[in-house]
Amino acid sequence: MIDLISKRKWFIIISSVLCALTLIGALVLKIDVDITFKGGTLLTYSYEGDVETSAVKSEVESALKGHIVDVSSKVDNSIGKTTLIVSLAANEGISSDEQMAVTDKLQKTFKDNNIVLEQSTVVDPSIGGEFFGKCIVALCFAILVLLIFIGFRFKKIGGWATGITGIIALIHDVVMVFFSLLVFNLPINANVMAVILTILGYSINDSIVIFDRLRENKRYMPKNTTDLELINVSVNQCFKRCIVTSLTTLLTMVVVTVVALVCNVNSITTFSIPMMVGLVSGTYSSICLSVVLWPWLNKILNKKNAK
Repeated sequence: MIDLISKRKWFIIISSVLCALTLIGALVLKIDVDITFKGGTLLTYSYEGDVETSAVKSEVESALKGHIVDVSSKVDNSIGKTTLIVSLAANEGISSDEQMAVTDKLQKTFKDNNIVLEQSTVVDPSIGGEFFGKCIVALCFAILVLLIFIGFRFKKIGGWATGITGIIALIHDVVMVFFSLLVFNLPINANVMAVILTILGYSINDSIVIFDRLRENKRYMPKNTTDLELINVSVNQCFKRCIVTSLTTLLTMVVVTVVALVCNVNSITTFSIPMMVGLVSGTYSSICLSVVLWPWLNKILNKKNAK
């Protein structure tokens, strides 16, 4: 049997250090913000033949300084037309002269691909800010609903203590997703929000499974069993199940990431890489963080109720 409780101080220290490093990194380093949230300009080009999006991105970055550049391709199967979408994130849209400079640069570099500017769209920063605000509201609402659900679901083992420790684990996982953005130099975009909401589901599912086992064991194990012994038994009973579930999804994300890197599809890696980090963090926080914090918080809340 794995004695997790004896190592609980190390788990708390490791998580605290990683969260502190993420906060410091966010203040010191610059995290790019996608056009979805920051605003900017979208340039749509039609072309012929094959064009590497990484090569296009390099050319656009050399033509324009101070913009966050992202390039993706889109295929319209109905008309058999392939387009390049150049995303230029900035507080303001680029001028017509800058658009012409980018277009000329691409046409000169890719002479044989007949690149033509089809559409130019300016994204207002206020729209991006509104969308980001809605994402944050959705995240907070999800956390609130989970807190209430867990609080009532596990009221026999200190429901609010269970809910709060579960939410602490979720916040830890969200911070770890942002930590991955710093490490791998990825932008904050809609994919990141999708990852966060997905990880909330994975992480809280593992926590609920463990707490459910803890509740059942508390009912059937001897009355003199301490909370620490109860936690060790419950976690060990669920350990294999949690690891196998997360490992299956993690391996899938590894395959997706490798294929995306080989094919140079950045739109997929901005989802799959934070997702892998979030899966590892979610499993760790459910097994090693939320349950080891539970007896400590439960004791504090019981003291307050007794008073």
